[in-house]
Amino acid sequence: MAEKKRRRNKIQQSQHNQTKKFNFRLLGELALSTLIIFGIYRIFISLEIMAIMWIYLVLTCVLCIAYFVINQGFSRGIPTESDLPEDWDAQKKAEYIADTKKRRKKAKKILILLIPFFICFFFDIVELYYIDSFKAMFAGGAK
Repeated sequence: MAEKKRRRNKIQQSQHNQTKKFNFRLLGELALSTLIIFGIYRIFISLEIMAIMWIYLVLTCVLCIAYFVINQGFSRGIPTESDLPEDWDAQKKAEYIADTKKRRKKAKKILILLIPFFICFFFDIVELYYIDSFKAMFAGGAK
């Protein structure tokens, strides 16, 4: 019985070690960049400087293209040596894998800037098209 418990505890510990921990630093960076980008957007909109919408649209497109190029498409994982062509030598494979890791870090930084632009546009669309509908729906009964 005690042996069974020890074995179960070992399995649970190994499963716990395999799971990724939540990255609070990344969440903080994302929240900070969202606050800054959204804050700048709202300030310019309140000052009725409408060029900010086009500037943000161009920046979003540029960041999307940069992310796509640097990340080498929408590929997810870092390739292993067995995934690479067989005619490459070990040094070339190692260089490629190291370069891929560097590119992923750069793509992650771009994504930290890109997501707030998407959030900003999403909020703007909701505000423009749906807020008035919700207000009218709930204000209809109170005359």
